[in-house]
Amino acid sequence: MMIVLAPKMGLVDIPDARRIHVEVKPLGGGLAVWATFLVVAAFVLTFFPGVGAFDWKWYRAFALASTILVVIGVIDDRHGMPALVKLAGQVLVAVLLF
Repeated sequence: MMIVLAPKMGLVDIPDARRIHVEVKPLGGGLAVWATFLVVAAFVLTFFPGVGAFDWKWYRAFALASTILVVIGVIDDRHGMPALVKLAGQVLVAVLLF
């Protein structure tokens, strides 16, 4: 799905001197993994309550934190982001989640 959607969203890695690939590569595969996990976790919590070690409180916290991380990743994929800025965002999310 992301192979088709990523170029339309501008999420592509263009070859340059730092890259080893020679053709444009779609980015954003993490979006599909993130969305799939949230859907499956919600399904399990809804139809199989008590299975596993998580509940809706955990789900809300995880969904919020992971959404922020995904937004940081998409911004980095789309526009580029200095490594320290990206790391600071990731650390902030981890601290908030903790």
